[in-house]
Amino acid sequence: MTLASYVKQLMSRISLGINAVADAAGVAGGTLHNIMRGKTEHPTPDVLERLARYFGEAEGDQRRIYQDLMTLAGYLDFLPLPLNPTGPTSSESHDITVGEVHEEGS
Repeated sequence: MTLASYVKQLMSRISLGINAVADAAGVAGGTLHNIMRGKTEHPTPDVLERLARYFGEAEGDQRRIYQDLMTLAGYLDFLPLPLNPTGPTSSESHDITVGEVHEEGS
């Protein structure tokens, strides 16, 4: 699964357009559009956090969505695939630990 397809799946669960979601999440409409088109594969963690907060409110699981977004953007590499945007199964564990984000140049 790609970041673009994951965000598209999250978007399909709500009845708002890209610009309305971007405004509500606090990100630029162009940024969200580029993520969904696959033009931006590695948005900043701040953008991903804002999206996770927005989609997490609707889905009720901000932490899982943030982990999924961070993994698909290449910042984390420990989650089992395939990712399930409707929620982890009972055998999946998604715990994030501070310091597991890979910074460029390290």
